[in-house]
Amino acid sequence: MVTLTGKGANLLIDPGEEAFGTKKGKVYLENGSTKPKSCKVLEWNGVRADGDRTIRVAVPKLPVGPYHLRVTNGVGSGIKEKGFTVE
Repeated sequence: MVTLTGKGANLLIDPGEEAFGTKKGKVYLENGSTKPKSCKVLEWNGVRADGDRTIRVAVPKLPVGPYHLRVTNGVGSGIKEKGFTVE
């Protein structure tokens, strides 16, 4: 299960059981009607104080609305449908 928390222009992704390994991959926000927008990866599988792995990205400027979040690298790919909303 992928969980998300956002503050300001950063998005913290907890991949949960869907670990993506240590090789940095790519993160996209997409809404189905426009080209997917790439997010700058700030941290890949950093370990928080509680031991959970995280991915932290900078969110690009996007039109208002819900977005699917796609995380991908050589290990695999995962998507959280309508997992992020720009207000």
